[in-house]
Amino acid sequence: MPAALGWTDPNEAVDKLTHARLGPFERPFRIVRVVEDWPLAWHVGHQYIEKFTLRSEITIWPFVLSLVITVGIAWASVAFQAMHAATVKPADVLYAE
Repeated sequence: MPAALGWTDPNEAVDKLTHARLGPFERPFRIVRVVEDWPLAWHVGHQYIEKFTLRSEITIWPFVLSLVITVGIAWASVAFQAMHAATVKPADVLYAE
């Protein structure tokens, strides 16, 4: 009966709010990392390695790993804040003020 009145499960509302906050945040972050940061980091690393007698190639895997770690940390912090904001009781916030 509650679904017929437009009520939703509180856990479903938290999931929807969390996904709504994370979606727009994640895509531009990845694009900026790939377009701006990776070529600059590769160029600086390549120039540094050129100074040595024994040289090695710079692969893409350190850059991919840094992207995964950075996006993971950012995603976790935004998810934590979104879930905290979605589960806090408005009365507790008003009482604290």
